Amino acid sequence: MKHFDKIIYVIVIVLCCYFGYQTKVTSVKTQEKYIEEFEKNLTVTKEGGKSFSLALQPVGVLYVPDINLSLAVFNNSSESAISNGAGLIQGTGTLKNEKDNSVITAHNGDPSKDLFINLTKLKVGNKFYMKLKDGKTYEYEVFDTREVSPVEEYKQFLKPEDGDTYVTLRTCTPIGINDKRFLATGKLIGEASIVPQGKGMMISLFEWGLIVIVLGSGILLVLSIRNDIKKKKKGVVADAKADNS
Repeated sequence: MKHFDKIIYVIVIVLCCYFGYQTKVTSVKTQEKYIEEFEKNLTVTKEGGKSFSLALQPVGVLYVPDINLSLAVFNNSSESAISNGAGLIQGTGTLKNEKDNSVITAHNGDPSKDLFINLTKLKVGNKFYMKLKDGKTYEYEVFDTREVSPVEEYKQFLKPEDGDTYVTLRTCTPIGINDKRFLATGKLIGEASIVPQGKGMMISLFEWGLIVIVLGSGILLVLSIRNDIKKKKKGVVADAKADNS
């Protein structure tokens, strides 16, 4: 096929743009739906009514401004939960500030969602926020980050000291290999009246890959078109010389 290479370049560009749209637009709208459901349930609960009914019921909302993350938190760590938001690992904590360590986990992203893909960028001193079913928002400060083996990983979950309450954010690392687990543990500071705005758009490693592929395919497409134009011009010149001879 004469223009097979150009068709391939265009298909690659379209697919990359599709995945980029999924991670930056569609997945964000999905999270907004879950967060809206959570807020509605808070209102209904206060009024003594029955809660709404998404298949997955959020029990909280996680905000991490330093990585521009807003994510619904579900009351379990099933595949459905951690593929659509973050999930509480049962048996670790209750998310009720009961002087325990609630471990919240999610995938480190996929072709259509970022999820915890930027979690490893968190550092000691960063803060994150949890809005819970009591309608209050709680502020946590990260005091420990570590990479651990998944073997007997639970032994690495820190036990609160001096009556503190912890929340640990967990995901697999490094991206594409996933043979380690990244843990960022925060200590409860107190209630927060507002959640700080996120620090602009975060571009994940996956999204940088998409950008590089789009740019590379675009350059190759342009070069291929230019090459065809040059060949066409040479053909026209050759035909003209043949007519004159």
